[in-house]
Formats: sequence, C-alpha cells, structure tokens
Amino acid sequence: MTGCCVGLFWIYDPARSPALFFSLLLGWAAALALLLWRWRGTSPPVAAALIVAGLLRVLLLPLPLSLSDDAYRYLWDGSVVRAGVNPYAVAPNDESLTTLRDGVWERLPHRDVETVYPPLSLMLFSVAGLFPLPILALKLMLVCADLGCCWLLLRLAAARGLATVGVLAYAWNPLAVLETAGMGHVDALGLPLVVLATMILDSAYRSGGRAVLGLGPTLRAAALVAAAVLVKLVPVLVVPAFARLSGRRVAFVAAVSGIVAAAFVPFLVPLGGVPPGLVTYAVSWEFNGPLFEPLWRAVEVARIADGVSWVLDRVPRMGIDPGPLSGTYSLVYPQALAKGLLGLALIGVLVWSLRAASAIEACMRAFGGWVVVSATVHPWYLLWLLPWAAVLGRVPWLVLSASALCAYLPTLFGVALLPWPFLLVWIPPLTLAVWPRLRSAFG
Repeated sequence: MTGCCVGLFWIYDPARSPALFFSLLLGWAAALALLLWRWRGTSPPVAAALIVAGLLRVLLLPLPLSLSDDAYRYLWDGSVVRAGVNPYAVAPNDESLTTLRDGVWERLPHRDVETVYPPLSLMLFSVAGLFPLPILALKLMLVCADLGCCWLLLRLAAARGLATVGVLAYAWNPLAVLETAGMGHVDALGLPLVVLATMILDSAYRSGGRAVLGLGPTLRAAALVAAAVLVKLVPVLVVPAFARLSGRRVAFVAAVSGIVAAAFVPFLVPLGGVPPGLVTYAVSWEFNGPLFEPLWRAVEVARIADGVSWVLDRVPRMGIDPGPLSGTYSLVYPQALAKGLLGLALIGVLVWSLRAASAIEACMRAFGGWVVVSATVHPWYLLWLLPWAAVLGRVPWLVLSASALCAYLPTLFGVALLPWPFLLVWIPPLTLAVWPRLRSAFG
C-alpha cells in the first residue's frame, strides 16, 4: 500500500503516465481491502494509524492538480475576497476583475459562473493565498483537518465499542488521500466538524435509549454543523435528523439557521436573492449521477417533457391564470424533469434519515442517499459518506470509494464517461448491495 503511494509520488503528474497512475491507485485499494480483511475485528494503535495516514498524505502533497482544477478556483475566490469584492455577485471573467487576473485565472474552470462556496471556505481560500506557495499551503491546512478527522473517527469508534480497524478504510483510503492531499478539495475541512457534532449527539444515548441533550451541548453541536455548512452546503442534509436526535429540535434548527444566515447576510443582501452561481450549478451541472443518467434518458424516450408542455400550454387556454407555473416553461426538458423527480427523492431520503437510531446512522443515510439521487457525483463527493461507511463497515459503500476512481478515466484517457467508466463506477457496489438479497430470494 505504501509502495503504491510512493509510486504515485514518483510519477508526480497523473497525465504523465495515466495507465500506471490508475493501476497504482487500484493496487492501493486492493492492498487496503486485503489488510482490512486480515485485521478485521482488531483495534490497531491510534498513533500508528495516524502516522501511516500522515505519511500517505505527505507523499501526495506534491501532486499537480491534474485530476481536478477546483483548487485554482479556491485561490481565485480568495483573491476576490481580499480585494473587497463580493464573489457571489461577480464571475471571474467580469471586466471589473481584470486587475486580479494572473496565472491562477488562466487555469480557472467555469470563468462565467460566480462562486458557489460558502463564507468559511472563502475565508480559508483567502488565507491560503497569502502564502508564497498558496496551493501547498491550502493542501497542508486541509491535510491537518483531515488527520484531525481520522483521529476523531478513531475515538468515535472506540467510544461505540467498535473495532477501530474499520476507520482505516477512511484514514488509509486512496480516494480520501488523493482528494485531500493530492487535489486539495475543501470538503476535508467540513468533515471533522460533522464528526465532532456526531460525537456530541452520540453522548445522549444511554442503554439504547435517547436522552435529551442539555442546551449547551445542543448549541455546540448546532454550531459545529453550521460551521460545516459554511464550508460546503452538503451538511445541511443532516440538520433534520440531528435536530430530532438532540431532543431540542427548535433550539438546534434555530441555532444552525441563525449562524448560517449571519455569515451569508453580508454577501447576499446586495444580491437580493439566491447566489446565481448556485442556480447555475443546480440547473446545469451533471456528471456521473447513478440514477440521474438513466432517468433523464428514460424521461426523454417516454416523451414526458412533451406531455408536461402540452398540459402547461392548455392551462391559460382554459381561462386559468398560470401564476407561478409561468416560470416553469424553461425547465420542461428531460434533464430538468429528472432533477425535479430526484429532488422529490431527496426529500424521501431526509425523511428516512429522521428514522435513524443514531447520529452515525443518520449521516450514513443522509449522505449516502444524497449521492444516489444527485445529478453530479464527482469522486470527492464521496468524502462525505466515507467516514460513516468506514465506522459502520458498510462494504458496498467502501467498494464504491475504490470504483469511484474510474470516474477519472475520462480525464486520464480522454474517453467518454458513458458507458464504461460509468458502469465501472456503479456496477461493483450495486452488485454487492443486492447480491445478499438475490441469494436469499433464489437460494
């Protein structure tokens, strides 16, 4: 496993030898799976687990941003904030930002889209840009946060009486190491905050029952979740379940809402609405969604969009004021309708997470369900569910953390995502998930 990581360090740039780079990643994943199988049920020393986790991350720190250029956008947004400009209101290609353009701007993705990153992330980006080597500084800060997450997960597993070897499925996972130390994704900053909130909520459990948290612990857990939301919006998914588990629903939701609103208000009041970058993301971003990809094609084949358009056209002809429906005409196409259906499915996921018996299980359900119904699933999105899958030993999800690396095949080899990379990502974990049920049904 360490040898594979050293090989990745030696290759340096994935684009330099993509076949070898990809083979080493898969070899690392296979070696980790074998190690976890051999050590199952054990609890390795915490210090040794963290030292190896740190070594793996240090080896991948020098990697260039060949697989994802998000970190360049991070630095740009940080420079915009330092210049006193609202990054939610101005896209990178705006002429008013001409004086800020530099080598980072030349490498920016989506220059016509305003930022989608919350205020706490923008603060981190702004600080990283003050260092002589801003990309390295950003990666180092994220690695520190990620190692903190590993330590907290080890403590959480031990407190629950679980074998801590499962945590290695996150701490030594090639996906986790690559996406934090290698590609510098900001998700790593939010994870330890959610883990800390989970640990506070978990302390309310006594003998299988649920106790009401004191107001102080409730507010601390809410503040941590709010901070995580201010890193990336994804943790908002656990707010309903965490509020229920705290036993103080109103206080929890009010605290999260108040902190998040206070941080966003200075940016959003001038806009007078939702940041346009978020709207663009919701409407236009599509990549590797396991249900989205087949669903929108099914909607297209079934000509459902034509049927919806037919209904909308006849509403005013019947003398009925279309009212709010008048703004939906532009969204009547297969991809948008599929996203609408999956949005309803996400509501079902949140309801399902409300029934979780623990905060750990609530995270697993909320983040796992979100991945399934999302239209966009980049490999680093799995960082949000991987810690919980590791602690709970959910094998299909852990397999997904390895197969998700196939989503980089289009970048590495210039091939189309569909059909083979897409199938290589999703078929292995799906097979493992349904196989026990099929065997019991037909065996």
